[in-house]
Amino acid sequence: MKHVLTRRKNYLQIVSGMFSPAVFVAFVCWQLPSLTSDILMYVVPVFLLSTFVSLKSGLKPAAWITNDELYIRDGIFRIESIPLEKVEAMSYKVGVKDDRERGVDIHLLMVKMKGFSEWHIPIRDRIDHGKELRLFKFIRDNFFPLSLITPTADELSD
Repeated sequence: MKHVLTRRKNYLQIVSGMFSPAVFVAFVCWQLPSLTSDILMYVVPVFLLSTFVSLKSGLKPAAWITNDELYIRDGIFRIESIPLEKVEAMSYKVGVKDDRERGVDIHLLMVKMKGFSEWHIPIRDRIDHGKELRLFKFIRDNFFPLSLITPTADELSD
């Protein structure tokens, strides 16, 4: 990896995601002791798989550039890749309201690639990407000279 945007989340946050289902399973086993062996037979393999996936994802950086291709990690499974030779224009918009989570501000990476319409990539990870415009600065300094779009006074009053 040529350039790397390191993670801001600590390992305690990553590991806590693995153990959150354990509380539910413990509650069910406590309520239905006769099903404990059956539940554990299915839960243990699922728990081991989720542990593997969480640790594998948790050890990856927030974003990185390899061979003129930008990779942005979003969540556990999703990684967006943008090849530099196809990029025509790129901008980064802050203060966008997320339709999925009412009232939450997200950032939006808007990419115009050759032969395609504009691609809007929602940046929801406020800790690894949004705080102090980390992803914007990383892309601007290492990948493409993108512009920053801030909300207007009218958009802020909505």
